[in-house]
Amino acid sequence: MITFKSNFSNWIEDESSDSDVIVSSRVKIARNLTNFTFPHWATEAQLSEVRGFILKAITGECDFNDLILIFSEELAPQKKDILVEKHLISPTFNVKKKGLAVILSEKNTDLCIMINEEDHLCIQAFSSGLQLQKAWKIADEIDERLSSHLPYAFSAHRGYLTERPTNIGTGMRASVMMHLPALAINDEVELLFSNLSNSNITVRGLFGEGTDVAGNFYQVSNQTTIGKSEDEIIDDLQKVSKNIIERERAARQILAKEEKIKLIDEVSRAWGTLTHAKLISFEEAIDYLSMIRLGIDLNILPNLSCNQVTKLMMLIKPAHLRDSIGKDVDEDSELIARANLIKHKLFELREGVV
Repeated sequence: MITFKSNFSNWIEDESSDSDVIVSSRVKIARNLTNFTFPHWATEAQLSEVRGFILKAITGECDFNDLILIFSEELAPQKKDILVEKHLISPTFNVKKKGLAVILSEKNTDLCIMINEEDHLCIQAFSSGLQLQKAWKIADEIDERLSSHLPYAFSAHRGYLTERPTNIGTGMRASVMMHLPALAINDEVELLFSNLSNSNITVRGLFGEGTDVAGNFYQVSNQTTIGKSEDEIIDDLQKVSKNIIERERAARQILAKEEKIKLIDEVSRAWGTLTHAKLISFEEAIDYLSMIRLGIDLNILPNLSCNQVTKLMMLIKPAHLRDSIGKDVDEDSELIARANLIKHKLFELREGVV
């Protein structure tokens, strides 16, 4: 069975050549079924009917032996929160509402399918760094397998029909999670993204739509899904991402050259706080770990890797932290536990760190 413990997804274990700036890539595909009411308008009985129809279509097929279906009413809120923090399901996924479900893969932890969240199906796939084509290949393969068993709602004029008008067409959202500390320090981020406003690109916070930016992490994705093919959407986002990578790396080199002492001081202060704090919130920790990642890239902390920091960022998220403790804790206990975990992990990696 799938474990909900704080194990890492495949993409977190990997590290690509662009992982210094691009933390991860994700592709989401929205699909609905013909002759069924869309989830927003459906009753719980209708949602359960859709869920049962999907389950019946894939049960017993050898192609789907690695997929595990979990009903929403069987998913405890704590376990839901872990999946949200892994970005596998959306924060709006309602575990108390009957008829919803999550499909996970035992073999591929970079894959998740939501049933009846916003659309009847939402297929999501991840990869490390700037590897949108890899994520697209995973999602597209599952989509092809499901389409041979399920009647998708499709219009010859509009493409795949979705709950949101902005998702019709391909029904695909491609996104990358970016870490842009140097551009943020140089006050270039706002101008950068405002210049992209006419490029079919949208920018969100760390946990997606409706969330704030934390630790200089930004989720960048295509804004519309109609009028272009999946490959064209991915190519456009790939080009934008490469341009931002170049600008962020250039900004980092300018900081290292012109503000070296100040930069070393900021990284040292971040390290000192993280290794000596008695209590620390997730938001504060992410801000300091953002500076640690920058210090790693600029060789101020040469014996660490961005991948190690990414793993630590996952472990200190509230649900992951509570899960590792194994019991409900009050706010102060959570702050203390997070500070102790960060200190322990950083000291484990400290050998050779200046």
